[in-house]
Amino acid sequence: MKNFIFMRNGKQLPWRGNMFSLFVVLLCMLPMGSRGAENRPSPAVSIEEKEGRLYFGNSRVQLEFNLRNGLFSLHKAGGEKVIDNAWFQCNGLQSKDSCRNISWREESCTDALGTGKTATLTVAFDNLPDIIWQVTLYDDREFVVFNMGIDNDTDRPCRLMCFYPLVSNQVYKGKNVRENYRVLDGNSGGVPTRVSEASTLTSFNNLLARFGSPQQPEIIVAGGLSYNEFEKFVRFVADQNAMQIHMYAEDPVGRLIDPQQKYMLNERFYLCFINHNPFEALEKYGDALKKTQNIELNCYDFPTECLWYASLFNHDSTRGKFNNSKGAVEEMENAVKSGITRYTKAAIRLVPDAYTPNNQQGWWDDKHWGMYNEPASTIQPHYTEPYTTTKSWAQAIIAQGGYPFTYMQSGRRSEDFVKLHPDWMLFNDPYRPVVGARRLIQEATYLSRFAEDYYNHWWSDRAVWG
Repeated sequence: MKNFIFMRNGKQLPWRGNMFSLFVVLLCMLPMGSRGAENRPSPAVSIEEKEGRLYFGNSRVQLEFNLRNGLFSLHKAGGEKVIDNAWFQCNGLQSKDSCRNISWREESCTDALGTGKTATLTVAFDNLPDIIWQVTLYDDREFVVFNMGIDNDTDRPCRLMCFYPLVSNQVYKGKNVRENYRVLDGNSGGVPTRVSEASTLTSFNNLLARFGSPQQPEIIVAGGLSYNEFEKFVRFVADQNAMQIHMYAEDPVGRLIDPQQKYMLNERFYLCFINHNPFEALEKYGDALKKTQNIELNCYDFPTECLWYASLFNHDSTRGKFNNSKGAVEEMENAVKSGITRYTKAAIRLVPDAYTPNNQQGWWDDKHWGMYNEPASTIQPHYTEPYTTTKSWAQAIIAQGGYPFTYMQSGRRSEDFVKLHPDWMLFNDPYRPVVGARRLIQEATYLSRFAEDYYNHWWSDRAVWG
């Protein structure tokens, strides 16, 4: 047997072994590397059924579904359980109800969020529509995506009014959820968005909750991911030793599903509980929304002056309320005089609101813009001399190098318009009331934040569709 020479840093190291000895040394080294590779979690998604349970996960998050009772749990990689005894629901049917059987199938998926797998579970009932529930995990991603559907294998039509991809009363069970607890709602539009300590909160769109030590808090984000036919809500309830989470969508009309028709929604939800920084958690959610909905925001890099606010809070006693076409042109002149247009374009937004039963909404033409006003921001009609048309005041602003903006309230109504065009109204009914306690409560919450003499108008009492 020949001896072998080992070198290190250009110097010869003595080796007195033979080839067999070298083989033994190398053989001892190889299993150590192999064991290390085996212990590292794979980033790819795996799925298997074992003893009546479905195990679905990647290197970040794991889902375990009990195929016997319709309940599931979600864990962090490593085994820490975050959500336990959860179920899903369509209308009044729940996955934990007594059923004929629960079946599942898997398929690979590649979309804007990445590559992964989707597990589709069907809860089959006798003489009732079957619930379809989809959960998607992506390779080495922390969040979970849910979607739902209905297989109406009956001889009767089914109207889907609401569905819940996840309901659980045992989230972070055993932890002091009230420790440093804060929740951020995901409302939009006229409803304020706030960070609060509310132990019970229902929000449009999404919610973020944070609790625990400031250095390493627990943070959970739940909300809508794609929107097509249903409005989405999230409800958090924080008890001392657990949270409740309801993720759901509902619609006052619902989706009619004919007999023997299968309907898969594209109403996806997002859930992520592997976060320790609230800003990063929201950025992660926002990025998923952007990619899922293919959002390309047309951002602009110039300031816009809202004449409603500018006029309402104007303290110049020598100048009247100027939220009208003449005031818009004057404000563009003031912008030029200020010198700002040497550095950037400027936009002036005329806000032609009126809150009487007969107003501009629905008409949206020069005649009606020139008929009404809203006294808090203008005494003159919104279109006033010498600019009595949209074209006239808009061109006057463009001529000075500005951008003309306007505004209308598609969610409001004008009584003379809806009487003349009932067929343009939702349900072809100008006086169909809005029903649904959540919407009325939400609107009442919004209205209560402002002066009652200004916002307590006829539409609040009537509660009809816009």
